[in-house]
Amino acid sequence: MFDWSRFFDDVRELGPPILESGVVPGPPAGPFERHRAYPLAVDRDGPRAAVLFAALDANPDLARGWWSVAVRFTREDGRWRDGDEEDGFTTQRPFERPAVPENSRHTWVDWHTNGGFGDYGTDEPRYRHMVFGIATAGTERLVVTDETGRERDLAITPWCGAYVATVEGAFSRLTGHGPDGRLLGSFVCLDGAHEPRG
Repeated sequence: MFDWSRFFDDVRELGPPILESGVVPGPPAGPFERHRAYPLAVDRDGPRAAVLFAALDANPDLARGWWSVAVRFTREDGRWRDGDEEDGFTTQRPFERPAVPENSRHTWVDWHTNGGFGDYGTDEPRYRHMVFGIATAGTERLVVTDETGRERDLAITPWCGAYVATVEGAFSRLTGHGPDGRLLGSFVCLDGAHEPRG
């Protein structure tokens, strides 16, 4: 059984400094341990943020190996507090940036996961979701667009290609661009769908 309490101890220790700096430390050196959180990517959008972690054998009953776990953070009273999480099976080489996708029909992203929509708020229902995955080596820029039409660039971790986004609302579109600015592809992030469509 995976020790999620130990994993979240790591998340609470590692997440806030990463969110403050906006940078994920360089690739970790092995040997790698179960129950630990290895940071892969960061996204900060005002008081809302997310950090993507790698976890070894997090869900062995489903599949052994590395899983990616996105954790949402909110800044409250000057401190980053962790919240909900989404996970997905991922590459078995999470600390290397792939040249070509292993698990996608798209060439510009791999192992993409769309988290389910969560509702929050007391008066009027509001929604939010997370998306995460790996940008292949030819992807220079990722842009996420929310339901208001606001666009923002996502950070791509150079040494592994990982990205994560926390998005307010029930809609988002992810767009990839090459080094020359050329559009590589775009898709709408659908609730719970692991392979992007569109």
